Amino acid sequence: MSEKTVLNAPETPIYPGSSQSRSAAGEHPSPWVDRGAPLPESYGETRIVLLPRDPRWMFTYWEITEQTAREIKQYHGEDIFLHAQATLRMHEVNENMDSIRWRDVAVAMDSQNWYLCADQEGGQWFVELGLKTADGKFILLAKSNLVRLPTGRVSDRLDEKWVSIKEEIEKVMEASGGGKVGMGSLELARMLSQRWEMISQISSWKSALSGKPLSAPDFIQKMQEKGFWLEADCELVLYGASEKDATVTVAGKPVELFPDGTFSLRFALPDGTVELPVRAVSGDKTEERWVKISVERRTEKPALSNQ
Repeated sequence: MSEKTVLNAPETPIYPGSSQSRSAAGEHPSPWVDRGAPLPESYGETRIVLLPRDPRWMFTYWEITEQTAREIKQYHGEDIFLHAQATLRMHEVNENMDSIRWRDVAVAMDSQNWYLCADQEGGQWFVELGLKTADGKFILLAKSNLVRLPTGRVSDRLDEKWVSIKEEIEKVMEASGGGKVGMGSLELARMLSQRWEMISQISSWKSALSGKPLSAPDFIQKMQEKGFWLEADCELVLYGASEKDATVTVAGKPVELFPDGTFSLRFALPDGTVELPVRAVSGDKTEERWVKISVERRTEKPALSNQ
């Protein structure tokens, strides 16, 4: 095992009232800062841990105890760690937890951590740390936990509290000119404000101190204690319609149509530009239509003014 440098090692504690805590100028005691204990060099357990980082990358770290190293040397030879290549074997598994494919990544054993890149987004993975001999034999040292990588695309799972019911879809379609009856802007604003209240109750009413959900009255009270206040945010609702048997995708992701051919999606709207190309292919695959939607959000919060 290689030597390690312990970063941010705690300094000798300085207690209030001690001679070290008094400055030369004012003799004022300095506050004592508890910097905690240094991390141990090892935990005395042979293991490897795998962590997801993003849709393509994972991070793993490991520890091989002296006891494990001695056992491996006794069985495979004293020079096994010198002549065999330390290797991480990446396994992708299916829903039944069966390994469907794997590949090897050569590593430096003494590094004790490594970044691993999957060749595709998503999937379930675990890794095995071992020694690979010249004849291709893999000597297992430790096996990691299982992780699932995110897909990096718009999720096809919708919170049931956010799904627009059929009547609301029809109202929005009518307001957009897709129905027989138009809707005034005031009625449409009221409908959307009701939806905003529901979303706010399940996602926005959180205490800044405890992180626990607050009821609407508690949320209002907390904000009023701060004096005059204003909170505002926005989301993006994408809706449309096509033939009932059409295949519709948004940003390359299939969209499930309602029985009447309509669809509705809700997205978070961060600052910047969001591109949402919508594509429809007829049921017989002979026709295709495109609608490209670009939305830009810019949020500004000017400096507070008491005027």
